[in-house]
Amino acid sequence: MQNSVKISSVMGREIAMDRDTAWDKTLLAMKALVTGQGEFKTATAREAIEGSYKRNQTDEFIRPTIVGDYKGMGPKDSLVFFNFRQDRGMQLTTAFCETDLKFFNYKKGTEPIKDIVFKTIQNLQAQVKGLIFVAMTEYYPGIHALTAFPEKEIPDTVGEVVSKAGLNQLRLAGPEKFAHVTGWFSGRRA
Repeated sequence: MQNSVKISSVMGREIAMDRDTAWDKTLLAMKALVTGQGEFKTATAREAIEGSYKRNQTDEFIRPTIVGDYKGMGPKDSLVFFNFRQDRGMQLTTAFCETDLKFFNYKKGTEPIKDIVFKTIQNLQAQVKGLIFVAMTEYYPGIHALTAFPEKEIPDTVGEVVSKAGLNQLRLAGPEKFAHVTGWFSGRRA
């Protein structure tokens, strides 16, 4: 195993795991993974991280960096997305697995995906047609990917118990944590 595993790319979550429908960022991540073309190229993952620090970019903001001789993905490759949290995994999964525009315009109150970005994602999808994509969980309803741990029905969520007891609820959150106090807090039954 020691000689069969290698890191092919390094990038921060601000690019690869955007959750604010900045599809141009998701496109940068997908392009690096599919084509093996990033903004930087290094011999090792350590050099990718150290180079980012020299540019005053901390872990979260590491620009897509290709490591070693990585040339990109092929149609018979597999991708296992080890991210467990749904919010950070949705966009990249959508980019790899979905062809219907409705999956890309899922977040109310945000700009719809730009046509050129959507078409570029479709072109990248075509390059890896047949890719086996495995997500850790069902990041969103109707996901077109294999899931290692399928969603389970959660009975008696906190919100349901409080409501059945005849008590009032107030859930507050900023825009980035809205999903935590609505859908997730209710077992994804908003």
